[in-house]
Amino acid sequence: PIKKKPKKVMRIPGVTVEDKRVLLHPRIFPSSENIAYRLARYLNLDDRRRASLARAIERAGNRERLLVTDLTEHAWHRIGAELSVGQMRGLLLREGMRRAYRYGRVAYHVLGYLNEVSEEELKKFGGVLRGGELVGRVGIERHMESMLRGVDGARFVIRNSHGATMRGHWVDELLGDRPWIDPVKGHDVEVTLDLQLQQRVEAIFKHRRGAVVVIDTRNGEILSLASFPRPDPNRIRHGAYNRAITYHKDKPL
Repeated sequence: PIKKKPKKVMRIPGVTVEDKRVLLHPRIFPSSENIAYRLARYLNLDDRRRASLARAIERAGNRERLLVTDLTEHAWHRIGAELSVGQMRGLLLREGMRRAYRYGRVAYHVLGYLNEVSEEELKKFGGVLRGGELVGRVGIERHMESMLRGVDGARFVIRNSHGATMRGHWVDELLGDRPWIDPVKGHDVEVTLDLQLQQRVEAIFKHRRGAVVVIDTRNGEILSLASFPRPDPNRIRHGAYNRAITYHKDKPL
């Protein structure tokens, strides 16, 4: 007898049902490994970092998660080109802002730093924070988080099935007179540290371990506060640097 070839039935784009099996087409319905592989080409990632990126995509599930920051202009345009034609579905390419610590390590333990919101924080503050957002860690960044944060703005657009932004009179009518929400700036925080004194103290303790507190005895203001060694808040967001200082013998954290 002639054995009939199993009939293929298309259910949704990228998914094929064949002989009681469900098959995913990796170019149409990409897996986390496939997305990581495509990203790695533009980000110059080695095998270990590519595997780590794939695990991060897998853990993200159906929530938004910050995967990569500080893209080069070349990578930004190449990834954007793929997204514009419907490739690497599920990824978002978004411009954002980040905190720049202009004086580097100076007053690190006072100021603190920013890091991505954790799973526990999302569960606790789900209505306020979103996946991928940066929140304050230690120091003023943590204790003044609610004052510094402000409120995000928003811009509303209509896109077609390929991700391209639609324009025209009907789009304007649908979005209304104001297709955006203005952001609200966070508050400034002023501290009593004397910058020149702080820099002088940190220069003296550059290669030593210890701590320094300088207090104005007339009013109790803290003029300098430092602990050594101290990390660089501009680099602490990067995984390799974070691991290095976490397990450093001098315990800079």
